[in-house]
Amino acid sequence: MDGILYQDLLLHNVPQQIVEGDILVFLTSQIKMLQENYKISEDWPGLQNINIIAWRAHGLFIYAATVCRFIDDPDDPDPGERLDLVPQEATENQLCTKVLDEIYKQVLHNSIRKIDEADKQKLSREFQVCGGSIVNLSDVLSIPDLAQLLAISPSKVKRLLHSILNISADQTAPVKLLHPSFRDFLLDRCHGFSPDLGHARFEIYTIVRSA
Repeated sequence: MDGILYQDLLLHNVPQQIVEGDILVFLTSQIKMLQENYKISEDWPGLQNINIIAWRAHGLFIYAATVCRFIDDPDDPDPGERLDLVPQEATENQLCTKVLDEIYKQVLHNSIRKIDEADKQKLSREFQVCGGSIVNLSDVLSIPDLAQLLAISPSKVKRLLHSILNISADQTAPVKLLHPSFRDFLLDRCHGFSPDLGHARFEIYTIVRSA
């Protein structure tokens, strides 16, 4: 539009204090939505907990966004319990990739946390196939297409990776990872990965290539 100037803004050129302040504003807004959606007291979860999440983000909006999505799980009516699962230690010298690894691990572990031992292997396999297809396929697919390819229900696709997927309300829209760092986590930095969630280089790559 005429009269409007556009200027590229690189976040690494923005003072850290400003970025951290913006993350705190974002978290406060998201927490308020959670309070309203779950009918929780305005005192929850407390300013100290919000500040800890902002501090641990190390200037990474994706960390704060993933934590909020993890807490806001439509299949779990207790966001307070899920908040308790988020790492709380705030280490000044901790690498930003380390805090991302920790929240991604928590997302994966939580997907089988309340599952009976007999069902964990089956669910882990479903995660491998579902998550692996999104990570490895060059062509992104919609929820129905992905479900048909993998022979699982559309609702299960969404449930398995709710916290780290960008899923549109439009069912025909392609499913994408919320952030490329999750792909990096699975493929390049997965030491310490829980063995019952499988190897990071998912078997779906072989399945699709041979189909």
